[in-house]
Amino acid sequence: MKILVTGGTGFLGSYVANHLYDNGHDVTICDNNFRGKIDDFVSHLDFIKCDLTVKDEFKKLDTDYDCIYHFAAINGTG
Repeated sequence: MKILVTGGTGFLGSYVANHLYDNGHDVTICDNNFRGKIDDFVSHLDFIKCDLTVKDEFKKLDTDYDCIYHFAAINGTG
């Protein structure tokens, strides 16, 4: 399956993205890296830098994903 994981560089998103990848799925992560970061844990996955709070940023995303896991969120105050 072709899967998009929003918030894919954060704690939960990165674990889910890796689990999906390890199970043979085509995984793309989308994140603005406000809290998360590209590191060795997710560097092997396709990455799109994207801020989902900005409507025009959706143009960066493909439209034919089979599934989307949405973990993009800001917790706390900064």
